[in-house]
Amino acid sequence: FEQLTERGDVVGKRMTQVWPDLRSEHPMLFEIAHRVARTHRAERFQTEFRSIGRWLDISVYSLLLDTFIATFQDITPLKRDALRLQQVLDSVPDGVLLVNAVGQIVMANLRAGDLFGYSAAELVGLSVDQLVPDEVYAVHAQHRLRYLAHPTFRSVDSGLLLLGRQKNGHEFPCQISLSPLDMEEGLMVTVTIRE
Repeated sequence: FEQLTERGDVVGKRMTQVWPDLRSEHPMLFEIAHRVARTHRAERFQTEFRSIGRWLDISVYSLLLDTFIATFQDITPLKRDALRLQQVLDSVPDGVLLVNAVGQIVMANLRAGDLFGYSAAELVGLSVDQLVPDEVYAVHAQHRLRYLAHPTFRSVDSGLLLLGRQKNGHEFPCQISLSPLDMEEGLMVTVTIRE
């Protein structure tokens, strides 16, 4: 906390004494701290502190009744890298989704959002199965599991024309490329969608 605030006299002081605008800038931090002090259930969240130009990962714990301890980890470089990656993805003319092994979308670019009638943020967290027509919904999950058993690059040039389903239910023809990606979180699949 001393490094984040660039003050060396923080020990024994209230956070608001060290950082006077903290309560007005981040009221949720205090809501969470009070909840943790009452329930003794730890909570963790990330937030941007614009006054110091940093993103922080904050963990709040309670060891004694009506008290809490907060730890702060500077994750600004990670957030900057994620923003750069998102900017690169958003510059691609095709739709791009990153899908985990259970079929959940963990990243989407703007073009994917446009194609499916969602914002990119709305796509994150959805099942990729929701983006196929109702009549192939059940079989799509089976195809996805079969692909995960033997993941290989499958090019958009495979000639396979598929249908995507937009948020409003409208279906559109598209070509799909699949590319397996082994990540720390496990196997992911990069899905490229071309109209």
